[in-house]
Amino acid sequence: MDVAASGDLAAIQACYVQLRDLVPTVPLDAELSRLQLLQHVIDYIGDLELALHLHSQQRQQRQQQQQQQQDTSKCLRRSPSDDHSCNKRL
Repeated sequence: MDVAASGDLAAIQACYVQLRDLVPTVPLDAELSRLQLLQHVIDYIGDLELALHLHSQQRQQRQQQQQQQQDTSKCLRRSPSDDHSCNKRL
């Protein structure tokens, strides 16, 4: 094996160690193959994507509810002759 290939293998090994340290779902007390480690990483990334998606949906729902409350509040403060569109929303 030449020096360049040896350096590449060391860099790859360092990356696996870093992945193991970064992913909290990887058991610290178990020996894992590289394939098992990669599967933990993939699963963790999927969990993060799901959490972000759910958080985004919840934020959108809260914003829509706040907007509806503001619209309703504005309509209640107006007199009926000011705007007929409020009647449609309520």
